[in-house]
Amino acid sequence: MTEINNENFASLMHDNELCREMIRRIVPEIKAGDIEFLKNCDIPDSKGLRFNVHIDSNKKKYYTFYVEILAKDPGFISLLDRKYHAFMGLDALTPGNLGAYVILVCKFDPFDRGLHKYTIKTAEIENPEIILDDGRNSIFLNTESNADDIKPELKNFLDFIAGRESGASDSFINKLTELTQ
Repeated sequence: MTEINNENFASLMHDNELCREMIRRIVPEIKAGDIEFLKNCDIPDSKGLRFNVHIDSNKKKYYTFYVEILAKDPGFISLLDRKYHAFMGLDALTPGNLGAYVILVCKFDPFDRGLHKYTIKTAEIENPEIILDDGRNSIFLNTESNADDIKPELKNFLDFIAGRESGASDSFINKLTELTQ
């Protein structure tokens, strides 16, 4: 099985159906419609994939996504997340933009807690239930976890990214595998 990197990942995800299914697995609360792929030229040294996910048929409401695969810990993952949010921040002021997601798919555990998925939002320290609704959403995925903490569909996707056989019958993973051979 082919190990996935940013280059072949971006190539795979430029297919609307495949990209929509990836979003459904990672952020199931978003009902993705059309995908509009964007250039990364305004984000220096970016290696990932940037796109808008429209949630209505007239394309007036959307979320902006940035997805990147990290093969090893750069040592400053929180600053990397901050950088990508900063460059996408101007989009937040555009009418119809409902928020931004930075998704870093890590081939290591970014927080050493053993989880597959870490979802970070801006919260008030003294009362963590108070969330600053600024539209920033950060998701760190860990392909190396052994925890039983996510749905099998997302686990299959993470196994695919890591270059492992999932052992499950999954049409999305079968299609991705077929396209990378």
